[in-house]
Amino acid sequence: MSGASIDSDCAYWHDWESQAFGRAVCELARCRRVFFDAALSQHAFGVAQLPVLAYLWAGNDGAIQRRIAGDLCIDAASVTRAVQLLDDLGLVERRFDGGDARVRQVWLTPASRDLAPKIAEVAKEWNAQVSEGWTEQERAVALRSLHQMLDRAQEQIGR
Repeated sequence: MSGASIDSDCAYWHDWESQAFGRAVCELARCRRVFFDAALSQHAFGVAQLPVLAYLWAGNDGAIQRRIAGDLCIDAASVTRAVQLLDDLGLVERRFDGGDARVRQVWLTPASRDLAPKIAEVAKEWNAQVSEGWTEQERAVALRSLHQMLDRAQEQIGR
């Protein structure tokens, strides 16, 4: 491939306007990670473990690790690391599922149940800060638009 072809193919990446949605979503996610990591640091875990806890808090207590990974679109090794840390912190308990020693269910502990309202407050604070000054209608439009983008993105990747 010639240099001219590469330059013309890469023109998209030099045009910041054409990347506006992706760039904004990535930067927003990065800022959210920093905010949550700071808020969660007092609990000795971070945003990487939060999806597992949120999944269990959402009525999936006792789910097997493989299901957690699949439902959250997170690779199994990352879920295993998250669950291991949460187990070490006493926030979840892993139990073998029946006769298969390879299959483990993940259960919330009383400590993680007590933590849920505190984490919900952190999430409310984040949402309030990033949408400060917006009307309820503006919040609803933004959320609806983001969900439409997410639905289309998931269709693109076959989810």
